Amino acid sequence: MAKKKKVAKKAAKKTSKALTKGNTSMAPSYIDEGHAGKENFRAEDQMRPFLRMCQSNSPQVVEKKAQVGDFVNTVTGKIYGPSVRISVLAYQFSRMHFEGYDEGGGILCQSNDGLTANAGGDGKTEKGKATADCAECTLSQWTENKKGDNKPPECTEMANYLVVVEGDDQPSQLVIANTSWKAHKKLASMIQQSKYAIYSGVYVLSSFEEVKKSGAKTMAFQVMTVEAAGFPAEKIYKKAKGVFDSPAVKFMPKALAAKN
Repeated sequence: MAKKKKVAKKAAKKTSKALTKGNTSMAPSYIDEGHAGKENFRAEDQMRPFLRMCQSNSPQVVEKKAQVGDFVNTVTGKIYGPSVRISVLAYQFSRMHFEGYDEGGGILCQSNDGLTANAGGDGKTEKGKATADCAECTLSQWTENKKGDNKPPECTEMANYLVVVEGDDQPSQLVIANTSWKAHKKLASMIQQSKYAIYSGVYVLSSFEEVKKSGAKTMAFQVMTVEAAGFPAEKIYKKAKGVFDSPAVKFMPKALAAKN
């Protein structure tokens, strides 16, 4: 009798864990599927899931739940390891101007489409006139420092992808910026050069360590790479297409770049 109770308790714990992590495939047969009772929830009520590559200071690494270089889902907590297979559903370019950590951090200016700043931005032209036009804003332009070296824009360019990871039922957002920008350029090029729909390809994201020296300091950080992996299996393709055709994805390009 004690053995039966122990087995039942173990099964209940396993089911509870599956439900918590968003995986209902292990739910008991008497559990109803569907959207009953969820009609009044808004899209903004949900926490947006991000597909992120762990750095040494990432929460998942600090808490010893993942290793440096692992890809993780920030909502489900799923750890994919140092490489992950994805299909892309949507894309949106954006810009953000962050305040330095020494000044308190935070977002000073943001453009959801990379062309026009949202209200309240701090953009200025070369003549010091306030502007919302990213093209004429000095923060989006390359400049020279006192030594004559090229200085990158103060405004960070961000590539926002809506992706679905193989094996996942729900899409997540992948943001590529800064040190992994080459991966974005390569991914964007492969997608645009393909004659098939955006969700028709499979791509493998991987991480590797890059070390840079700045004076006496040595910095090690993870950089993202991407490779094409052909076409998805029919079952995976139909799932990706189904997500792409869903109403939620239709407004996603603009929502991708919006403040989280």
